[in-house]
Amino acid sequence: MCIYPVKPPWSCRCACPVRFWGIIIGSMKQEEILDFQIQAVWCEPRGDGGVPAVSVWPKKQEAERRYILTNAPEFVGPLFKGTKLVTWFIIDMAELHRLLFPESAAAALDEMLPKARRGISAGQRLWNLWLSCQARLDALPPWVLDNVSGICRERDEDGLAALFAFQSSRRGDAEGRRWSDSFPATVRKVERPALPPLEDCERLDAEEAAAFLGPGGALAARIPGYEPRPGQIQMLKAVVEAFNTGRHLVAEAGTGIGKSLAYLLPAALWARLNDVPVVVSTNTKNLQAQLVEKDLPAVLGMLDDFHRGANAFPLRTAVIKGRGNYLCLRRLAQLLENGQFELSRPELRLFAQTLCWAGLTTDGDLDALVGGASIDSAFLANITCSSEECAGRSCRHYRRCFVQKARERSLRANLVVANHSLVFSELGGETPVSLPAHAQVVFDEAHNLEETATSFFTIEFSPAKLAALLQRLAHKRGRKSSQGVLFVLRRRLERGGICPREPHHTLLEAAIGKAMDAVSDVRERGTAVFAKLHLLAGPDGGAVRYSFDPGTAPNPKWAAVREAQKAFRDAADRLVALLDAIADVISKSHAEDELDLAAGDTTDLTGARTALVDFRDMAEHVLAGDDDSYVHWVQHAFGNAALGQACAAPINVGEFLAKNLFDKRQSVILCSATLSVGGRFDYIASRLGIDRVDRARLQFCVAPSPFDYVRQCALLMPSFLPEPEAQDRSYVTELAGLIVRLASKYGGRTLCLFTSYRMLRECARLSEEALVAHGIRLLVHGESGSRNFLTRIFRQGERCVLFGTQSFWEGVDVVGDALSCVVVARLPFAAVGDPVVSARCEQIEKAGKSSFFSLSLPAAVLRLRQGFGRLIRHRNDRGCVVIADTRLVTKGYGRQFLNSLPSPLRQCPDIDALLSSFDL
Repeated sequence: MCIYPVKPPWSCRCACPVRFWGIIIGSMKQEEILDFQIQAVWCEPRGDGGVPAVSVWPKKQEAERRYILTNAPEFVGPLFKGTKLVTWFIIDMAELHRLLFPESAAAALDEMLPKARRGISAGQRLWNLWLSCQARLDALPPWVLDNVSGICRERDEDGLAALFAFQSSRRGDAEGRRWSDSFPATVRKVERPALPPLEDCERLDAEEAAAFLGPGGALAARIPGYEPRPGQIQMLKAVVEAFNTGRHLVAEAGTGIGKSLAYLLPAALWARLNDVPVVVSTNTKNLQAQLVEKDLPAVLGMLDDFHRGANAFPLRTAVIKGRGNYLCLRRLAQLLENGQFELSRPELRLFAQTLCWAGLTTDGDLDALVGGASIDSAFLANITCSSEECAGRSCRHYRRCFVQKARERSLRANLVVANHSLVFSELGGETPVSLPAHAQVVFDEAHNLEETATSFFTIEFSPAKLAALLQRLAHKRGRKSSQGVLFVLRRRLERGGICPREPHHTLLEAAIGKAMDAVSDVRERGTAVFAKLHLLAGPDGGAVRYSFDPGTAPNPKWAAVREAQKAFRDAADRLVALLDAIADVISKSHAEDELDLAAGDTTDLTGARTALVDFRDMAEHVLAGDDDSYVHWVQHAFGNAALGQACAAPINVGEFLAKNLFDKRQSVILCSATLSVGGRFDYIASRLGIDRVDRARLQFCVAPSPFDYVRQCALLMPSFLPEPEAQDRSYVTELAGLIVRLASKYGGRTLCLFTSYRMLRECARLSEEALVAHGIRLLVHGESGSRNFLTRIFRQGERCVLFGTQSFWEGVDVVGDALSCVVVARLPFAAVGDPVVSARCEQIEKAGKSSFFSLSLPAAVLRLRQGFGRLIRHRNDRGCVVIADTRLVTKGYGRQFLNSLPSPLRQCPDIDALLSSFDL
C-alpha cells in the first residue's frame, strides 16, 4: 500500500486511487470513523534526489486521531502540517524503539527492523517492528507510561508524549499507578551453618566427573557432533584433585579447551554434594555474562543426569556484582519527584529510557541498560547508590532493594558468580556482606589479578573525584537545572515536605544557605590544591613520584601544596559541621516516633558527609607520602584546566593476597590461557604471593590448546621495518603503509594492537585516507565509539580495520571470517615512567634481582600471548599474526617471546614476501 500527495506525484504501485485530504490512497471502501488509527509509513529516498516513494501499512480507516510511525519524520511530517480535519502525531520509529528497548544495542533503524522477506513491503516491516513496540508498551506499568509521557512533553516530543499518554489512558485509573507496586518486597534475613572442615566433606570422583565431558557423556548428548577435548578433561581432574585435597591450583588452559566447563562442573558437583558455597570470579563483565547465560545453564543441564540419592543437595546459583551495578529505588523515587529540576535535557531522555527498562526489570542489573543505551557514569550516579549513601535497613525501600535481593540470592546460593573487585572487597572481613562464607574460590582471567588488586587499592586525590562528591551536595546547571541533596532539601522545605513549623523551618533554611556557600568554598580551596599539584607534574603532564620521611621539611613547592591543603581541610571541616547541623535540625523537627522518617530525610546528606570526610582523610594520606608500602605520584589531571592530581598505589599486593586469600581458603583455583612464561609459573607466583604459600599446598597444570596453530596461524615478522625507537626512519609511517597493504589484501578483517594512544592516533591519521580509498572502514578505539560498539561492528564481518589499545589485547573474541589478521605494533612492554612499574622494579633491584628479567619481560610476554590469542578462537579459524617489531630477533630477549608462542616465526625481508607468506 502506498501513500503519496497529489502534487507533486510520488511513485506508486497501487491501482484505483481516491482522494483523501490532499493525499491519494489505494482503493478502499468507506468505513466507520474510529477513535484512532496507528499506521506505519516508510519513505524511501530516490537516488536522483526526487520526491521519495512512500508505502503505508495497514490500509487507512477514518479516524479522529492518527499516529504515524515512520522512518523519516522530516519527509512525512510536512504532509500533515496544517491539516484540521484530524489530529496527527508523527513518531520517529527509531526513537520509539530506542526508548522502549534501551537494552538493545541496535543503533540504526536497519538493525531494529525484522529481516526482509519476499512479498513483505517496507511498510509491513515497519509495522512488524511496531507490533514488538506495542507489546512492550502493553507490558509497561501505567506509572512508567505517565512519567515517560511527561518527559517527552518536557522535551517537546509531542508525538511520543501523545502515544505514551494514549497507552496509559487505555489501562484504567487505578491499575499499577503506584511505582513501588512494580517491585515486590521480598528481602529476608539469611542464616547459614558454619562451613564444614575439609575432612567432613564428601570427595568427588574424578573419573565420574570427567565422564560428563567424555565420549557419550552428558555434554555430548546435548551438542551434536561433540568432540571431547583432552585438555579440558586434564584441567577438570586437576580442579577435582585441588578440591578433594584442599590445595591451591594454578592452571594454564590453552585457548579452545573449554576451561569454563572444566572448573564450573567440579565446582557445581562439590557445592551440590556438600551443600557449601563455591565462588567463581571473573575480571570482565563479558565473561561473567557468558558464564551465567551459556556455561552455567549447560552445567545445570548436565547435572540433571547426576544422581547421588540423599547425598545430593539442590544446586542454588546466583550472580552478584558491586552495588554500583544496580538501580537504587530511593534514587528512582527522588528523580520521579525532582527529575525536572535535576536533569538536563539529554539526561531526561536517558531517564525516560531508564524508566522503560525499570518498569520491567526483575533484578535491577544496570549492565543491560548501560550496554544498549550508552549511559555514561555521570548519569548512572543519579540512579545508583554508594555505600556511604545507603540507609540500609532504615531505607523505606529496603525489602524491595535490588542490591539486597542480589545479596540475599548470593548468600543463599552454593555456586556464586562474582568479579575480582567484589571478592577483594570482602577479603579480610569477618561478616559476609555480598558473598557467602566459602572455602573454595575459582579465579578465571587470573592473569589480571595483580592489576585488578592494584587498581582496587589505589587511592586518588583528583579534581574529578572532588567534583563528583560536591555535585552530590549542590550543583547548579543553568537556570532550570540544579541537582544535589541541598537543592532537594531546599525544594522540599519550600513545599512544606520537611520542617514545616517554626523555629525549625527558619533554622533549616539558614543552614542550607550556609552549607551551599560552604560547598563553593570547598570547591575553591580544593581547586587551589590541584593547581599547586599541577606545578609538580612533569612538563608533558606525566607522573612524577614523591616520598617524604616523617618530620622532613618539604621543598618550597610542596610547602605551598601543604598550605593549600590545610585551607582545604579547614573548609571541609566547616562544611561537615554545617551538614551535621542540618541533620540535627531535621531530626529535632520529628517526633520521637518519627525517627525513621528523619533518617530517610537525611540519608543522602549523611552519606555525602561520610564521603567528604573520607575524601579529606584520603587527601591527608596521599599527600603525606610517607607510607613506604605505597608508591606516590603526582600528574596532570584529565581535562583542559591547569590542574594536577595525586595518587598512591600498593607496590606489592602479593603479601596481602597470601595473607587474606591463600591462607584463608582451602582451595584457590587460578586459571587463564596465559599464566606461564617459557613453560614456568615463577613470574605469576611471585606477583600474586603464591611463592609465599607452603609448596605442599600447591599444584600446577598446563592444559594445551586443541588448535593446530602451525596449520591455522602464520606468525610473521616484517624484518624490513625499522625498530620502533629508530631515529633515522619513521616507524609509524612505514607501519601505517604496511597495515594498508595487509588490509587491502584481506578485505579489512584486520585487528591492530597498539601499546599507546599516541602511536594509534598517528597511525590512524596516516592510514585512514588510503583505507577509505580501498573501501575499508577504519574503527579507532577512543574515537569511533565504545569498545563494545567497535567490537560489535567488527564482528559483523564488513570491510573493517580496528585499531585498539590496552583492553583490546584481551577479551575480544571474533570467531570466523570477520578476523583474518592481527597486527601487533610493538612488543608490549609497560610504558616507561609508569610510577607503579618503576617502584616495583626498584623493589626487585633492591632484592638483588634484575627487574627487567623478573618483571618487565615476563609481563610483556604474557601480554603478547594475550594479543596473539585474539586470532584463533575456533578449530576452523585461519589467519596470520604480524609482529611489527624487529626486536623480536635483534635482541637476545626475543627468544623469550618466541618460546611462549605456539607458531614458528617466519621473517619476511620485504613487503611482497610478507603478503605472499599466507593466503586464506
